[in-house]
Amino acid sequence: MLVGCPRCARKYRVDDTRMSRTVMTVRCSSCCSLFRIVRPDEDPGSTALRPGSGESALPRILVAHESPAFCDAVRSTLKGEPWEVAVCHDGVAALALLRSQDVAVTLLDVALPGRYGFEICEELRADHLLAGVKVILFASIYDRTRYKRLPCTLYGADDYIEKHHIPDLLVAKIRKLLDGRNRDEAPVDGGDDRAADGRVPTEIRENIDETRAFLKHEEEEETTVSPETVSRMPEARVKARRLARIIASDIALYNQKAVEEGVRASTFFSLLADDIAEGRALYQQRVAEEIRSTTTYLDDAFSDLIDKVRKELNL
Repeated sequence: MLVGCPRCARKYRVDDTRMSRTVMTVRCSSCCSLFRIVRPDEDPGSTALRPGSGESALPRILVAHESPAFCDAVRSTLKGEPWEVAVCHDGVAALALLRSQDVAVTLLDVALPGRYGFEICEELRADHLLAGVKVILFASIYDRTRYKRLPCTLYGADDYIEKHHIPDLLVAKIRKLLDGRNRDEAPVDGGDDRAADGRVPTEIRENIDETRAFLKHEEEEETTVSPETVSRMPEARVKARRLARIIASDIALYNQKAVEEGVRASTFFSLLADDIAEGRALYQQRVAEEIRSTTTYLDDAFSDLIDKVRKELNL
């Protein structure tokens, strides 16, 4: 069959009898764009998925994060890539979209409201219809020195990324997954070596720094309850609850085995004492005493995490 690149229109002749899958993602050798082709026997009358035919020819990327501003920043980072980008803001909506649309890669915030990102990931891997969706988990706390280790396991996800590396590493991670290199390779979340040695043009380096600064400000703004903002009580409580959920979810991301062991043996708080103490210190730093003294949001978030893990483990 004859297919055409939707970006540069270069034509390719494909032997559809040798296609191992119904839908395949290929890269144009001329302009390097990625696009999908479908076997004719699965789509009578059509030789390729083309824009405007009712199905986008471009791989769809789903960004799932509570903050619209964060989603906009990620969409801007992906701008210019040959991908279609969709967004949603809670775990329930993310699952619904994943079940109703053809998503190639989903970017899940670990602290999604409704369903934690790692819960969604495990549900995808248990569903044979969705098990092929590639998953990148977002670590939720913006702190370049917060964790000195990589996650040992990723709840079945293909990769993870910390917020400060979104501007310089996210595109490469998505390309890697679309190219078919995934969980066989260890996740790597190193620094921006290209920017450090000057190989990145000044304009691009400035854009990376600007996006990093914005993501840091956005995360702190959405999770900090200063004494001045306590008077806006509904908003203050929302921010405190969000930070509590983020702290619990990040502990789960970086300590999956320890979390599961602690839940099984009812030793969660002793086994993860150092991480929990670090989380409580961050919560105390960002949340005004008036909120902390009248609520139990952080303890509630730990209890919710334990309940969800207990359910996942069928305990």
